[in-house]
Amino acid sequence: MHYAIKSQLISEKVSVADKEGFYAFIVDKNSTKQTLRKEIETVFDVKVESIRTLNCRSRSSNTRMGFRPTQSWKKAYVQLKPGQKISLLEGT
Repeated sequence: MHYAIKSQLISEKVSVADKEGFYAFIVDKNSTKQTLRKEIETVFDVKVESIRTLNCRSRSSNTRMGFRPTQSWKKAYVQLKPGQKISLLEGT
């Protein structure tokens, strides 16, 4: 079975948005909003209000051996309906 969600994204920006019901995930590059909605609703047993996705492009980093490109990835900001929580991600 193919899973669209790879991991939870943890950052300072996400921790501020968490209070408003937003959660951030690193997702598969080929996943769509519809597949993400279905997977989040079934796995976490919550209702999703909206999903915003961003494609983060690769950059080059300078090393001793020259320039090396980093991986491109996709992230999704998920807003839950009011009163919904993902308790596994909050540690409660």
